[in-house]
Amino acid sequence: MIGLKKVFILLFLINYSCKFENVTLREDEINIPLYTRIGNSPVGISYTPFKFLDSIPEKFTGLQSIDSSFIGKISTIKGGDTMVNFKELRNQTGKDVKSYISEIYVLSGYKNGKQFIVLDRNSNYDFSDDEVQIFETGLDFNPFDANGNVNRFPLDTMLVEKMIDNTIYSDTIGIRIQPHPSYFGYNNKPKDEKERMRRELLCSGKFEDYLYGSFVRRDSNYHIAVNKYGWMEPELVINKKSNGFYPFESSEREVYLSKDTLKIADEYFSVENISYHPPSVKLTSLDLNRSEIIGFRKGYTSKNYKVKSLDGKLSFLNDLFEGKELLLVDFWGTWCGPCIELTPQLVALNQRYSDKISMVSLAFQKEIEPVRAYVKDHNMTWYNGIVEGVPKTINPKAEIIKNLRIKVFPTFIILDSKLEIKYRGTGDNFNEITGFLEDYFSR
Repeated sequence: MIGLKKVFILLFLINYSCKFENVTLREDEINIPLYTRIGNSPVGISYTPFKFLDSIPEKFTGLQSIDSSFIGKISTIKGGDTMVNFKELRNQTGKDVKSYISEIYVLSGYKNGKQFIVLDRNSNYDFSDDEVQIFETGLDFNPFDANGNVNRFPLDTMLVEKMIDNTIYSDTIGIRIQPHPSYFGYNNKPKDEKERMRRELLCSGKFEDYLYGSFVRRDSNYHIAVNKYGWMEPELVINKKSNGFYPFESSEREVYLSKDTLKIADEYFSVENISYHPPSVKLTSLDLNRSEIIGFRKGYTSKNYKVKSLDGKLSFLNDLFEGKELLLVDFWGTWCGPCIELTPQLVALNQRYSDKISMVSLAFQKEIEPVRAYVKDHNMTWYNGIVEGVPKTINPKAEIIKNLRIKVFPTFIILDSKLEIKYRGTGDNFNEITGFLEDYFSR
């Protein structure tokens, strides 16, 4: 339970965290302390559904309407986090690991013809001292809603416990509780009245906190942001302070993982380490020229990958230029809705620039016949190939998908004759391609 002492610590952390000084260290290494920021995350947000308890334990008080409400929880230490040597941890701390697990509780129910949500913000199992959110029944949060429901509910700050590398630590989070009955997309009818109510009262936590830091290099100020949620390893974005962070839909936005290479001014660094506890990022200087870097970012050189056409013929990327200046590689799939929507624009782009660029569309999927049929029916007269694999997998086995870090479909990469990546974007910024090509060929 988080009592008055932890509330005091939380207030201290929030006030103190804004007073970190910018850090500049030795020439070959930059260590950047990070602190939590809440709201307007440049590295994304996370949605997690609350899991309703089968019954309401006696320790909870301040219930609004016990006959038509449920208590839900989100554990801040997940099952995967607890895959540790429990015996060793008990020996070190004298406590069982389960005594540390911090849980966020919410009360969701009906009262007087309205729906309500109460977050146990101070974790004292008493909902009577927390703010009650009352709203009309049937409200369903939609992350793509443009009518104001996205931020209709308040953003709360809490102090919770998390675990990493067998260490329990306190962390400040920003969470927004929202009704979310459509989260699971049920396709069957509820078996009884209780299950119907559980579905209608389902809510999710929208986590809006991230880690932030800043540093100075060669008299320029930079800032950095690291996500705190997600299925995979931590991701960071970096830019000059004066430029802010690029929006998610911008083709200029770059995301880095641990051990990636990034460029600061005219220097290259390795992301040596991203740490949640203590929160920090370590960058190590690399003695590299751009021409030496084989990678997947704009300005880097792509490996000369081998690809397979729809008739089974193997070719290297540099064999597909057909005497043109540029090669546009389109990663797509017949299963991909945004890819299908962009097909007419892709056909028009090919017609307009067919004398200057060579186009290659690589479908990432298991079955080849749907690709053959779609290509034929939609006048995709350029080179079409297949990358065999299972779409939406976390760790794709296909070398070109994995090494070029294709995570969004469609993704467009434009290469010059030296296989330097001149442009990289997704369906969200497809309209930028025409502007890029016009600028490139007007030089």
